[in-house]
Amino acid sequence: MSRLSIDYSKKVIITIFIFDFFINQILQWLSITNHNFDGPALRIYRIGVIIIYILLTFVNLREILIKFSNKKKLFTIIVSFIIYFFIKAIFFKVNYSYVYIYLVSFLFLLNLFPITDCNNNRIYRQSSSIVDLFVKFFKWILLINFFIVLISSINYPISSFFTFRENRIPGLFGHPVEDSGIFIAIIPFFYKNILAKKKAFYLVLIVIYLIFINGTRYAIFGFFFTLSIFQLSRTKKFNAIFFRFLIISIGIILVFPYINEYILSDGFFRNFTQMFYTGRRSGLSEGNLSERFAGIWFPGILFTIKNHLFLGSGMWQDVSGQFAINLYGTPTARDPHNFYVMFFVEQGLIGIILFISFIYMGIKHTLKQLFKKTDFFSISLLCSWISLTLFFFMFANAWPSFSIPVLIVVFLLTFYNKLEIEK
Repeated sequence: MSRLSIDYSKKVIITIFIFDFFINQILQWLSITNHNFDGPALRIYRIGVIIIYILLTFVNLREILIKFSNKKKLFTIIVSFIIYFFIKAIFFKVNYSYVYIYLVSFLFLLNLFPITDCNNNRIYRQSSSIVDLFVKFFKWILLINFFIVLISSINYPISSFFTFRENRIPGLFGHPVEDSGIFIAIIPFFYKNILAKKKAFYLVLIVIYLIFINGTRYAIFGFFFTLSIFQLSRTKKFNAIFFRFLIISIGIILVFPYINEYILSDGFFRNFTQMFYTGRRSGLSEGNLSERFAGIWFPGILFTIKNHLFLGSGMWQDVSGQFAINLYGTPTARDPHNFYVMFFVEQGLIGIILFISFIYMGIKHTLKQLFKKTDFFSISLLCSWISLTLFFFMFANAWPSFSIPVLIVVFLLTFYNKLEIEK
């Protein structure tokens, strides 16, 4: 296979991936505004994209097999993921929009992964170029999101910006919770510049956006948590104190709501900590973590274990009303506010095992890189993984149309790092 064909196929794949990403965001906006576009044209487009990915996979098959020869576990997980969703799309009732995202994202990963051979100078140069491209891709997401928030804010009174969680303004992804999830997942790649003294103004803007404009509680925690980790990385004893910091931080997060319940007054802190539990003076609410667990997450997991353990129910909206009735009193479909639970309900035990295994491979590789040598890019990757897996996927809906492509890019960046460890 010639170098020209390899380079050209990668350019085609990346172009399709980025174009398709923004197309899916437009479709997400249309669905939010009750203008669903799910006709023959969209189906033809998606089938065409999948066919192109499959053809390019065959073009790059030899290269793919060679690169994955020493990463057989990862190769098995990725291929199993693709086969699993092909089977579900053909033989079972599924949310075809989500299955499409899963298929094209993992086919994209399968084709782009071979450019991680840092021992090959030619491939390493291609890898470095793609890393730069993906970081610019993240930068454009932030800029477009900021522009949309700016335009949307015209319809909101200025006074609403100073009332926590009132009149929250949506951005690129159609809802403040999802916007902030993507935000905290990709902002770590810019921490190095933000923390420079001359860029402190940007840090102020981020705080204003997260607290007064977006008002998403888990994102505020996630941002300051990962920012603290990034700052800790500048110390010489980072590896020794990282896990202590992690444990202490989790302990503070768990204890603080109870301190707030009995000591602090109502208002900002009261609203903020209702993310974790109901408390004596608040009723059932989809916004509280304890109610989500008792009324949505646990019943959803139990429902799936009893009825659709291995393959899942296929579509969250079709079944969530059956187990959310305990919380809301009516069999109304509710958003999960937890991607892991939604994924398990929809894809079953097989799907969630593959998904968790995939995340584990990415985090494991990141930690290996980090403990070998602490550099800014490795720390940025760690912060991004924490934001995605401990905050975004845990406390938001994280609809696949935008969360999965970002996850795939972060995964690729993890293995594109120049400190790649083969085993």
